[in-house]
Amino acid sequence: MGVRAAGRKTLQAARAAGLGLKAFARFARATARLFVYYSRMMFTRQTAALSVLLGAAFALMMIRGEIDSPARCLMALYAFFAAIFIAFFMGLVTRERDQGTLELSLMSARGFHQWIGVKALAAAFWAGTLGVGAAAALHWRIGGFPLGPVLFFAGTTGLLFGVATLYLSVMLRNAYAAATGAALLGFGLYLFFGQTGHRGLLDPFFQLFTEGRPPANAAALMRWNRFYALAATVVLYDQTIRRMRRVELWVK
Repeated sequence: MGVRAAGRKTLQAARAAGLGLKAFARFARATARLFVYYSRMMFTRQTAALSVLLGAAFALMMIRGEIDSPARCLMALYAFFAAIFIAFFMGLVTRERDQGTLELSLMSARGFHQWIGVKALAAAFWAGTLGVGAAAALHWRIGGFPLGPVLFFAGTTGLLFGVATLYLSVMLRNAYAAATGAALLGFGLYLFFGQTGHRGLLDPFFQLFTEGRPPANAAALMRWNRFYALAATVVLYDQTIRRMRRVELWVK
């Protein structure tokens, strides 16, 4: 009996594992299909034009030698990542509402987290790909800065701006107003921290690149800097989901 009971339990565990794997495979296939679908929807004339414009401006600055120091490299990458993430995130929800496909998308996704999450993942992937390409080109041409850490800081900053743009778009229900608000917010934070002498809190690399020495407690400062940035990203994403659950604000 003991051997039979053990055999039945093993068989039940194997069946449960098989069912779990099948469910995960179905979820992964559905997520992949949504990723491809949202990626195709994302590359509109508006997004393509903004991407080309930003890329051309960045390349022109690099060719003309206006980005000629590590400090300027970092600032250029911060600005490029923020701008390209804003461009990709600004119409994630409002575009579907304007095209009349919002109800279909709400029904096709398994909950708001999958719907918004996959859209944000697709936007972050393509915006990040363009950002990595710009950073690699700048590092190849100029060098003088640690590519990995700078990519991490610029990428997470861009993601924060992207999610902030997404949140503003569901609050304001207008993509252009959301993009403008996110850009003004970033510019305001930059001016505030710069004018109050706390630039290092917003940009831990600033003192290292301008004065040639890291700030006091540089490691802790960088950890806390990214912790707050990622925490703000999570909070804004959660608030976006909460707002989107109020379907009556969108489906009219």
